[in-house]
Amino acid sequence: MNWKQGSFGLHSLHLWHLKSMLAISKYCQEHDVDWNVRNEACRILSLAMARYEVVILERPLDDLIHRVDLTAFANHTAYNIEKKLQDGKTPDKSDIVDIVARWEDLRKAAE
Repeated sequence: MNWKQGSFGLHSLHLWHLKSMLAISKYCQEHDVDWNVRNEACRILSLAMARYEVVILERPLDDLIHRVDLTAFANHTAYNIEKKLQDGKTPDKSDIVDIVARWEDLRKAAE
């Protein structure tokens, strides 16, 4: 595998990030969530994406993480953020799900 073929895992996360950002923005707009809280939710989501990108880019291209759709794992982060918004709380770093900690689940998903 080479970079011309790309990383499916990274591509799937980019799509997840866009869809989640739009969903959070829409929810905040529809429910009159304070813009500071909305900005913090979007910042946490972007921080999660950056962490996921670092984990993926540190791995060689023939690694399993480049061949698996990672959105199922990342969706837990978006859910945690949206749940806090629904509860009237401000999202924080504790809402980010660690994909590396779920490495065995990733391996099972690839099989």
